[in-house]
Amino acid sequence: YAIDSIVVKDNELYQAQTNIAAGAEFNTVLWNKISSQIDYLGYLPNLTGNAYFGEDVFDPAEDIVQFADKFAVNKTGSVLIVKSIQEVSDSTENTVKILIYRLIDSKYILSQTIDAPNQTDGFADSIAINPAGTVIAIGEPFNDTVKRDAGRVYIYRQQNNQFEMSQILESPQSEISENFGSSLAYSNDNLIVTSRTGDMILPTTFDVDSEIETTFDRGFTEFRNLKVDTGNVYIYEELNQRLIFAESFRYDDATYNFGENLLAKENFVYVGMTDNRARTEDSLFVGNVVEYRKTKNTAAWTVARELKQPVDVSRIRGAFLYNKRENRIVSYLDYIDPI
Repeated sequence: YAIDSIVVKDNELYQAQTNIAAGAEFNTVLWNKISSQIDYLGYLPNLTGNAYFGEDVFDPAEDIVQFADKFAVNKTGSVLIVKSIQEVSDSTENTVKILIYRLIDSKYILSQTIDAPNQTDGFADSIAINPAGTVIAIGEPFNDTVKRDAGRVYIYRQQNNQFEMSQILESPQSEISENFGSSLAYSNDNLIVTSRTGDMILPTTFDVDSEIETTFDRGFTEFRNLKVDTGNVYIYEELNQRLIFAESFRYDDATYNFGENLLAKENFVYVGMTDNRARTEDSLFVGNVVEYRKTKNTAAWTVARELKQPVDVSRIRGAFLYNKRENRIVSYLDYIDPI
């Protein structure tokens, strides 16, 4: 055994402290028992039946059809989320689960399992995690709650080291077969969501390149160009632990699958379209990538006013008028809670 080799003895892991000849008698001086959690397999999931550190493993009774069909990891690699599809023997439908792994020492340990609310709406067709590893977004593009195949996105926030559902996002446009949530990407403070077949609304402007733009009815009347089923990309901002719709991207040359692929890095967002014509006269679908950026540390929303917690009158025993010069109470006062 070469130095640092790892073996199993009596269901414990030991590491060689030096080169040891094969067949040599086991000696605890030469072998060091491993106490920190190490990745003794090198892959997930652990289906060997062994858990040398007593850790939880994902080994369901159902057969795993596709493990890591989708996965995402936060910026530091401390949280890994994995979509797993299982085959149920007594049903024609497969089950979907989201697995949360946390990096402990040098090993990913199963921390939590999130079950799909149903098995027919495309739960976890897209998943994303914010860089800090504290918020997870799970897309369900075929959800019919609002309209048929309109889609939705579930938001899970970390509470006491567990992810709990905190919000459900639905498309601002609410179209039939929009497939909201078909692609997702997370940057520091923004969640980017694609509607695969959403309609893109482009405002029509007049004389915008001249010194004076032409408007109608003092800007009240607007003309818009509707591009049907091109795909749409929506931006949501973090505001007081909630995701708020901020804007949608505009791309005048979009034809198909706008937002099919997304990548978000700090104040940059990259939108890919594999089937989009780069120029309208092209006869082939060559695809392209569009870059969007914003100034760092800027936001679409600002807080104008916020709630101030009122005084807890239950903790007030009384009120009185006090003379500081004479150091005496002049009179006790009645008070009324204005709320």
